[in-house]
Amino acid sequence: MQNRKRSDILDDAVLDVKEPLHSKLRQQLRRIILTNFEHNQRFYSERELLRKFKLSQLTVRRALTDLVREGYLTTSARRGFFVCKKPETKSVGVFIPAQPNEAYGPSRILDVIASECRVRDYALHVYYTHENSSVEGLIEGLRGKQINERLLLCRQPMRTLFKLNHLLEKAGYVTVALGSGLESEYTGSFVGIDHDQEANLLIDHLLELGHQRILFLSQEPETMAVTGARLNAINRRMRGKDLRQARIISCGTALNQDSFKAAYLEMPKIVNLKPCPTAIMPLSSNGTWAALKFLLLNNFKIPAQFSLVCFDDHPGNDRLPVSLTSVCFELNTLVEQALDSLWGTEKRSQISLVKSHLIVRESTGPAPP
Repeated sequence: MQNRKRSDILDDAVLDVKEPLHSKLRQQLRRIILTNFEHNQRFYSERELLRKFKLSQLTVRRALTDLVREGYLTTSARRGFFVCKKPETKSVGVFIPAQPNEAYGPSRILDVIASECRVRDYALHVYYTHENSSVEGLIEGLRGKQINERLLLCRQPMRTLFKLNHLLEKAGYVTVALGSGLESEYTGSFVGIDHDQEANLLIDHLLELGHQRILFLSQEPETMAVTGARLNAINRRMRGKDLRQARIISCGTALNQDSFKAAYLEMPKIVNLKPCPTAIMPLSSNGTWAALKFLLLNNFKIPAQFSLVCFDDHPGNDRLPVSLTSVCFELNTLVEQALDSLWGTEKRSQISLVKSHLIVRESTGPAPP
């Protein structure tokens, strides 16, 4: 539960408890419409809903009236209710930090999303979030209607992500969190990286080279979902018997602080540790680049003295003075699965994980004696 304050979880529960019955019923019926009915198909009658839900006629009628007003249903006095899914332009809205401290920059992922949306003939709306953004204000700024626009929630701080998902789904939007590892209390759909698998690829590679004193450097803000997920994956692995000499160092970086600088300033302490680590594994490419710069400027030999590995195989990792051993996932596959989950006709899975693969380069070698 470390990713959320106990009070935050209760806040969401209170919101649900206070929700009127007709609003809760409307949300359930809206989900049924979006996932199980086609345009112009006859919907359940008021009598069927009364019998099934065992609620008052006033509650059921209010929910149906709201759905008609929102455009999900049309009604005829003689024929009943019919689903309204007009063939208007489908759109994908992307909530993304304006200045993220994360695995891949906004331009790269937005380029991939935009390209895939063009292939599928979806309109794309980008909603940039900032550290002090009001979630309610973000939702008010949405350009598409619930029935035509579906939303990707990319790399948001955990508290913002939970609140966005809660309020957007309550408002009738279909959402998918994209690209970040999430803990079990998140209730929305998620398409992302298998962080346990990517961490294990790097750790197993170092162990095979004889490294026991592995140092994990957490230099990104730990409130970000991807950082928390990688830390959790490493902690799970460290409970085993093969990492008894490994350790984690946290820089305590806050949101919008320079994570490259934080890692660089930590390096003098790291190289003077007793016993000294033989391998360094920062939690993002920013940290790996900072470590590489420090080690080269101070005449340390890579990998003879220190092996160095990199999460996130950015373009250029193979062109550095010492090319970096990295894990890589296919960003196109991640985006394709997310859009399939948003607009696919099949039932959405709650969690979909993309596997990574290891690229071995010059920055890793046998552990020094």
